[in-house]
Amino acid sequence: MRLKSIKNIVFMDDPFQKKKKNADYENESYFSDLHTSYKDKAQNVLGFGDYTIVGSDYSESGGPAYVVTIHMSYIDKENYDAMSVKHFSSTDNNSLADPGGKFMEALNNFYDFQLKHKLFDETIGKTELLRLHERRQFPGLGVVKKLSIEHHIQTICNYLA
Repeated sequence: MRLKSIKNIVFMDDPFQKKKKNADYENESYFSDLHTSYKDKAQNVLGFGDYTIVGSDYSESGGPAYVVTIHMSYIDKENYDAMSVKHFSSTDNNSLADPGGKFMEALNNFYDFQLKHKLFDETIGKTELLRLHERRQFPGLGVVKKLSIEHHIQTICNYLA
């Protein structure tokens, strides 16, 4: 096996199933189990990494969206601690107008779900999303993505701790 000849290994994965449009996301998708299995791959494996909920593909596109989606990672205890992602989306109203309203709709979907299901770790990203809900504030789509990324990273760190 070639891995045995390499002194220190860190596995990098790009498991996020990125869609062309936010409207294409189902309610949930499988992410990865690398955080549970990386040590079993070879004795000289030091760690792992992933591209969080954005994927490795660089894109200069962005801006107004027909649908706003908030991606929230969680450790799926029903699936051997694999990581999955819940996708909370606004409805498609065939308009690029009112990203703040679309964000509030997606945020309400997340808020209602997390009240009923204790699925997500307590993280800085989740806490800030809940604060935005409480204040009815739209910080911009870039900040929303940042909060989802923070949540993803802290969820992995919580699992490893």
